[in-house]
Amino acid sequence: DMMEEHLTIFAGAGNVGSKDGDRLAASFHAPFGLAISPDGQSIFVADDKNHRIRKIALADGVVSTAFGKLDGKQLQGENYGPPPPSKLCRPHGVSIDLSTGDILIPDTDHHRLIRAKKVSNGAYEAEILAGSEEGCANGKRGVDAQFRYPYCIVTCKKKDASGATIYYAADTDNHRIVKIVGSKVSTVAGSSKSYQGDCGHKDGRASEALFQRPTHILLSADEDSLIVTDHGNQCIRRIHDLGREQKTWVETLAGVPQKSGFKDGSASKALFNNPYSTQWLE
Repeated sequence: DMMEEHLTIFAGAGNVGSKDGDRLAASFHAPFGLAISPDGQSIFVADDKNHRIRKIALADGVVSTAFGKLDGKQLQGENYGPPPPSKLCRPHGVSIDLSTGDILIPDTDHHRLIRAKKVSNGAYEAEILAGSEEGCANGKRGVDAQFRYPYCIVTCKKKDASGATIYYAADTDNHRIVKIVGSKVSTVAGSSKSYQGDCGHKDGRASEALFQRPTHILLSADEDSLIVTDHGNQCIRRIHDLGREQKTWVETLAGVPQKSGFKDGSASKALFNNPYSTQWLE
């Protein structure tokens, strides 16, 4: 007997909007990513074109705005200066620091990474973790770094030798994966050219590997590797030996580089069509 599967609507009325309230009456505009709170009682949603992070409380099914404002249109530029961290522009993902409950947000169209800390009564206070303006640059300080449309950020449970939190992010349109420790930003894998990273497909040493618009990253359980959704290359990749800069290397797990399609079977012959994310099954 084949297992029967049913698809049901969990949240959203099926129309574009920004309405909070009961989960089936609430509305979203291009939701792009999900994350579960440390206590398992809430789901956070990156509501891309509403420029907000929404929260779905599982206990009562109520949708609310956790962070961001509806008027989050892009505010960077010579007429505005840097936007405050409370203003998002098209967040393409969301994750949760399970040790602190902080919300981590790739503020995609503002080319920066945001950390929002819960302060009281469900309110959040935001700070810029890294990123200043569109570009491609590492830095000893987060404000010196530059990204180009980052899509994803994750945090490690492990700390570095000084006790600082370690973050990894997909710097999507710079075709690289970056590491943030304390306030220092460095390139883990992919190109780090000063204007815009080289794109392509190349496995091997992380410093020589090439990606094409990586959109999602996922830490392994032992935090020794990253699974990368290499969107532009139509592949799923893996970065091995994190934290060992001279030994870190990249391999392709599945997909035929730069060939799209739909095909199951052997991982090296399987085809994908613009994959955006991956997830572990336990």
